Amino acid sequence: WYEAHLQSGEGLNVMGGLFIGAPTLGVGFNEHHGWGATVNQPDLVDVFVLDIDPDDENRYRLDGEWRELEAFEIRIKVKLWGWLPWTVKETAYRSVHGPVMKTDHGTYAIRDAGMGEIRQVEQWLAMSAARSFEEWRDAMRLHRFASFNFVAADSGGNIMFVHNSMTPNRVSGFDWSEYLPGDRKELIWNSYLPFDALPQLFNPQAGYVHSANQT
Repeated sequence: WYEAHLQSGEGLNVMGGLFIGAPTLGVGFNEHHGWGATVNQPDLVDVFVLDIDPDDENRYRLDGEWRELEAFEIRIKVKLWGWLPWTVKETAYRSVHGPVMKTDHGTYAIRDAGMGEIRQVEQWLAMSAARSFEEWRDAMRLHRFASFNFVAADSGGNIMFVHNSMTPNRVSGFDWSEYLPGDRKELIWNSYLPFDALPQLFNPQAGYVHSANQT
């Protein structure tokens, strides 16, 4: 972490901490409110066991139909003996579930909350620019972060805690902590619980909120 004070001609005036290279603050305060964050541990990753065609290792079954794995080349730049540049080429695979791993004991697909989401900076900036607690909560409702707990307070004495996460909207009837069958399309989730459905406290009777790493 390092500390920064950011100002702009559009009215941004926020101070706080950020990771090196980040364009926006991760934790901070302005004239109206302040917030802190820490990691949390929601269940954001699911592993699917693919049913592979015994006659073709690049075909998998989904709802009774065979589909082709998407294959693409990955180039990895390395240095041999510390100075000789070399490029290693590997073939990677993807199913409709997500990235695929071929192993000696099976073929697995990974589905991870937030895959393909690149708009986190938009939310960090909106949190910094908010001029009221409601604007800060609206920034949180953009829901771009896969995880992180947040605590916040404003100049009017309001306080809040939210166990934030992009929690997948999973169908019931399955143990999502275990390996999942990869041949059922109904298990491939495509949406998340909305921000307002996440565990959160606003002005609790105790008069304070506290956050630490938690499930």
